[in-house]
Amino acid sequence: MFVPNSSLPPLPTIPDTVPLCDFMFDERFGRCAYSESLDAYTCGISGSKISALEQKIQVDVLARALAEELGWRVNEGIEFDKVVGIFALNTINIMGLSWAVHRINGISSPANAMYSVEELTHQLTTSRCKALFTVPSLLPVALKAAEASGIPRSRVYLCDMPAEPVQNVSTQFKTLPQLIEHGRGLPELEPIKWEDGQARRQTAYLCYSSGTSGLPKAVMISHWNIIANI
Repeated sequence: MFVPNSSLPPLPTIPDTVPLCDFMFDERFGRCAYSESLDAYTCGISGSKISALEQKIQVDVLARALAEELGWRVNEGIEFDKVVGIFALNTINIMGLSWAVHRINGISSPANAMYSVEELTHQLTTSRCKALFTVPSLLPVALKAAEASGIPRSRVYLCDMPAEPVQNVSTQFKTLPQLIEHGRGLPELEPIKWEDGQARRQTAYLCYSSGTSGLPKAVMISHWNIIANI
């Protein structure tokens, strides 16, 4: 256990009444002012950037689109009824996608991009995913696993990847950029209403173990777990 010496100031109180998405974007919780913030993400391949303020806006409008697409209401149901799988390579939009899921009181369940159909099916089934985001190069595996786990093709979405333009894929799949643009025209979502201590209890991520001793097991990571580490 770490015990600071007396010359150090006390650690700040870790909020336990707000979700991770609010903590990341609200200056009241200590983040750098948007007027002074560097870009949130820069793609090392394409050079495209997302500013800190645009990241905040994208999370908000994407959450609106997801709520409409999936028929979810912010303060109704439990988080385990709103699980979204992410089976993708690393892109500058992945973190924002997870935070958008959190904005509608859901759970993000990222999956290893090296998974086979059987491994991905296991995760989608045991986590009870209702929708799946992937990238063009992983779409064949994603579709087979989605079908095996009961996720309809209409709930499979595509993320942009450099050198993998989503325009080259069948138009039957909606894309993350399309959802973001659609969300800009939707009404604002109601605020999240949490009780004291809910961030400690509510799961933000379902991440799966390596499976070295059998099938991978789901690990529940709460909002407070992440906030405490930040």
